Formats: sequence, structure tokens, C-alpha cells
Amino acid sequence: KQKTAYEIYQCDWSSDVCSSDLSGLSPSQFRALSSAGVDLITLGDHALRNREILSTLESDPRVCRPANMGPRCPGNDHALTTLANGVRLATFCVLGRTFMKPAECPLDTIDRLLDQLRTKADILIVDLHAEATAEKQLLARHLDGKVAAALGTHTHVPTADAQILPRGTAFQTDRKSTRLNSSHT
Repeated sequence: KQKTAYEIYQCDWSSDVCSSDLSGLSPSQFRALSSAGVDLITLGDHALRNREILSTLESDPRVCRPANMGPRCPGNDHALTTLANGVRLATFCVLGRTFMKPAECPLDTIDRLLDQLRTKADILIVDLHAEATAEKQLLARHLDGKVAAALGTHTHVPTADAQILPRGTAFQTDRKSTRLNSSHT
């Protein structure tokens, strides 16, 4: 089936989802996700724990590490793909700074990548991988009107605050755990 612009699968498959020991995404997990139809994959703060993924991070344009880990960090700082209908989709991840390991300024990184991707993508989705909800909200408001969606990850707590910001950007503080979970009662 051909995907339309409304059937976009941008996933933050950070190591805490793919691996129970927080060891990072493996090449076999990347291949499995790709085979399952995932178009783009962003990684979070555990992106480089599994050194086996480094060659994939550097060679496959559909997966990226957090962009503000620094320019000397291995791997792509954004991910790109063209859907079957010709829509060019891009994503990138920025790490927050509150209660997280040191990273470059997410605002500076966002501005740099927006300039860089402006002519390369029709739709842009940003992964806000941060601990503090206030920081995710600040970053989303900075992105409002500049990207299709700003989606928070990392905290593993479902938030019921999905919204469209005033200039049209979709935002949710944390979408990571907003899936159905089975109950064992």
C-alpha cells in the first residue's frame, strides 16, 4: 500500500525501548524496525551505548542520533526519506539540558537544522528528548509554525496534552508511553 503524507511513521526508538538493559539500538533491531515499515528513527540519550550501531548511524540517512550531542559525535544529526508519493520527510532529535547529561544548546541546534533542512524536506518532525516538561514546552513554542510536529520523548510517562500550538505545530509533551499497555489483573 502506498503511504500518504498523513501516514507518517516517525519513531523515537531509543535504546530504552529496544533494549531492556539500556544498551542502545543494535543493527538487527534497526533492520527489523525498517522491515516493519518505520520510515525514520531518532535515537535518544543512549544512542551511542551500543557501538555496533555506529556504522549504521553514519551510513543510513533514515536514522539519527541527537543533533546537539556535538559535531564531533559520530552519526547523522538528522534523518531524511522520501515517501512513495514524493513527500520529503525529515526529522531530528535534540536533547534537553535540565536533569540530563551535558549537550549543546538545543535552541541553537534547532535553528541550525531548520536552516539546513528548509529546502530538503516538505514535512519536518522534531523529537524533543528531555526530562523536564517545561523545557519541552519551551522548545515546542520555539518550533511553533516552523515544523509539522514537536513530540516529546524520554520521560516514559504518558501525557494527555496533545495539542495544536497557535501557529499550527502539533505538540505533545511525551508521546513515548502513549500506547496501550496490557493489564494483568
